[in-house]
Amino acid sequence: MIQNLFITPIYQKNTSYFLNKKQMQFIKTCKRKNNSFNTSSLNSYILDLPMFKKFKKHIMSDVEEYVYNTLKVDKSVKIFMTQSWFNWTNYSEQHHKHEHPNSFVSGVYYVDVDPKIDNIFFNKEVRTDLRLVATEYNNYNSESYYLPVRNKDIILFPSDLNHHVATKQDKKERISLAFNTFLKGKMGDKKGLWELKL
Repeated sequence: MIQNLFITPIYQKNTSYFLNKKQMQFIKTCKRKNNSFNTSSLNSYILDLPMFKKFKKHIMSDVEEYVYNTLKVDKSVKIFMTQSWFNWTNYSEQHHKHEHPNSFVSGVYYVDVDPKIDNIFFNKEVRTDLRLVATEYNNYNSESYYLPVRNKDIILFPSDLNHHVATKQDKKERISLAFNTFLKGKMGDKKGLWELKL
């Protein structure tokens, strides 16, 4: 018998919601800043803008589905969005390997991608002293996985999960919206001396 312990759940859904013409125009004229390997919006609180209020509500409904129904967090603890920003990735650019500190659940909504090429990689960061070549890769021996992505996909994952985007090989600009979340309320156990009130 095999027991699958300590599984990391990744939430992926192709949504019905989309950005309207006004929002897409905003993306085209949005001020950008250079990162190490791509560009992102200068404003890192995009979904706090009035024009994105309804869109943020849609995003948060998926976050709540993941947090309360998959991770089974008690509903007395509330989750809220902290930051949100656009990313643009062009030919020969990439997103380096990274995690999202000071966040509980992070996510990406895909605005404009090529479903034949674009994806997101998740990386195993547990150190192993022995590395073997497998006859077949699976959930037990793989060091990374990639998920293909489509327009209007949303992906949610624990913020400490290492991830990246490989160097882009085609000419089509990839546009995504990334965001972080955190928790507020009373967490932990008072009697066990690990209670936290935020």
